[in-house]
Amino acid sequence: MDFNFLTTDNQQLRIGYQQDIGKLLPEEVHLWLATIDHVPDLLLSTEEQDQLNTIKLPFAARRFESTRKLLRYLFSVYLSSSEFQIKKTDQGKPFLPAFPEFYFSVTHSKTMIMIALSRGPVGIDLERVRELPVIPIAQRFFSPQELFFLQDEKPQQNQKIFFKLWTAKEAALKADGAGIAFGMKNNVATMEEEKVTSIFYQQQSWNISSWDFREGNESFFGAIATLFIPTVIHWYDLRMFDKVSA
Repeated sequence: MDFNFLTTDNQQLRIGYQQDIGKLLPEEVHLWLATIDHVPDLLLSTEEQDQLNTIKLPFAARRFESTRKLLRYLFSVYLSSSEFQIKKTDQGKPFLPAFPEFYFSVTHSKTMIMIALSRGPVGIDLERVRELPVIPIAQRFFSPQELFFLQDEKPQQNQKIFFKLWTAKEAALKADGAGIAFGMKNNVATMEEEKVTSIFYQQQSWNISSWDFREGNESFFGAIATLFIPTVIHWYDLRMFDKVSA
């Protein structure tokens, strides 16, 4: 994997090792990458199994099952508890009622699953780079300030900037709990040298930490949004673990 983390100068990226997991300190963010084919083989709860049975599309069902298994593993490691219940706010943001100080956010792209963990509100988004009509989409979802960064005569540059902006904006909306339908055009990005540094939304400034990587012949952009500037960002690729157990 050709990986590039676009942090600010005072941030650190640390590659995680299995013996380090489970220690989530304030102002840290832990990022977990897995695929639907490589997650711990754990049993779902009765409620989760009932949800799974309602999903008709095979791929969507498989992704839901793998995501819940991964969450179950991570919660057991970080919270020392295999008993948990995920609830959603009225806007659809998932949370753990029994652990109000523990925050998580989930994103998918094709077969990949990414989960961000934090002691404060956090949002994450991951997008596979693909051919899109970025100008018309941006005109619909981006603010006038953000449209300034897109130039018709530079399609390749437009594509990169579009995915940087999109992932940052969606991560901030997920961290806030609003979701895309509640203000994709109303949260405004600050960019420095084609890098998104923050998103302003609902009178709050969300810090953005971004990355990109290549997996085979495909490229991905991702972003996390937090109210603080993470002092350390731990990156864990579950596929590199010899084995995992709850």
